[in-house]
Amino acid sequence: MAQTNTALDLARQNAAHDSSSLEEQIQDADLADRVRLWTSEAFSKNAQRAYRADWTHFVDWCDAQDRVDLPAEPATVAAYVDALAATHKASTIQRRLASIGKAHRARGAATPTTDPLVKLAWRAVRRRIGTVTALLGGP
Repeated sequence: MAQTNTALDLARQNAAHDSSSLEEQIQDADLADRVRLWTSEAFSKNAQRAYRADWTHFVDWCDAQDRVDLPAEPATVAAYVDALAATHKASTIQRRLASIGKAHRARGAATPTTDPLVKLAWRAVRRRIGTVTALLGGP
């Protein structure tokens, strides 16, 4: 019970310094818990692990390049896609783009992955490195 009181006290202190009410903060915490539950139910453990690893890779790349990861600029994501092309398959890059988009949406940020610049970079990379379908002579 002491932990609950401590959390409640912290929420009250934050409410005193924040324009949102205590009820709103509690509702937001409840929603965050629900979203975590939905995520665990909607995606397999392997998919969750892959998304987490992809996001971590992007954050580390951004740190090394002195770029902002969230919210990421479309130019940052386009440069990341281009950099991955030297060492990764198209399917991996596509999954990493999906992970970046999911991470942005989960945090309420606009996803840079749908920007025309990112789409252009992705299209160029696909043509440069090819895809399994193209390599197998498919459409």
